[in-house]
Amino acid sequence: MNELNRRNAEGAGLADTTLRDLVTPLFRRKRVLGASFVVFAVLSVFAAMLMSSSFKCRMEVLVNRERVDPSVTSQTTSQAPLTALPLTEEEINSEAELMVSPDLLKQVVLANNLQEREKKTLSASLLPPQDEEWYVSKAVDHLGKGLNIEVVKKTNMIGVSYKSSDPKVAFGVMDKLASLYMEKHLTVHRPTGSFEFFSKETDKYKQALDKSEAQLSGFGSTEGVAAPDVQRTNLAQVAMNSLAAYHNSQQAIAAARRRCRFPLQRIFCCSNCRPTCWRRRSSGHSWQ
Repeated sequence: MNELNRRNAEGAGLADTTLRDLVTPLFRRKRVLGASFVVFAVLSVFAAMLMSSSFKCRMEVLVNRERVDPSVTSQTTSQAPLTALPLTEEEINSEAELMVSPDLLKQVVLANNLQEREKKTLSASLLPPQDEEWYVSKAVDHLGKGLNIEVVKKTNMIGVSYKSSDPKVAFGVMDKLASLYMEKHLTVHRPTGSFEFFSKETDKYKQALDKSEAQLSGFGSTEGVAAPDVQRTNLAQVAMNSLAAYHNSQQAIAAARRRCRFPLQRIFCCSNCRPTCWRRRSSGHSWQ
């Protein structure tokens, strides 16, 4: 019975508690409340300034399967057109993981000098000086965490974004990341020996191009041509004038033939109009 009365008294006390009773301890410590409010406002302003000064750079990568070429044979074959198989989720995720590989991120860090920014952080200032590789590894870790890589739903697109307080750094990171990813993608998916083959072919054609340019530049001195471009223009003009003169001559010849044909027709008509014949007799007289 006493326990029941005690519980009823506690319930009545809680029911009688008002908002003023809850706020009363805060009014008793006005200085602490004011200081807490000022600190919270300063932190909010500082966070807003940091968020407003960050720049975000974003890119999207389209993952597609390579072209399927038909097999080349010496025999005549009728092959159906080859269609590429659709990409799987594992293949798209593998391409996304290539972007965050440690060797690739290290090259991005060194290209944009992110290790120098790592030396100016608060954690680096509290620790004793470290070697260059330590700062590079920390910058690689922070870059891997700062990159936001996600696969766009229901597409073959991979979205990559990066935030930084310096817009040049954000753009430089994304630009270098894109170029290095393409090189790594080609290295992984390129057939063995294809790079050496195309490199040799490129060097061969470059040498042939340089040789042709050297011959073209020395053509003027060897052939005695001062201005090849001007002479080419003059030759083209002479050729056009000669062609025009040729057409004019053809027209004059046709007109002369028409004029010569008209007197011949008149002579032929007159000879047919008077068919007379003169014969001489044996006695010396003539008759018609």
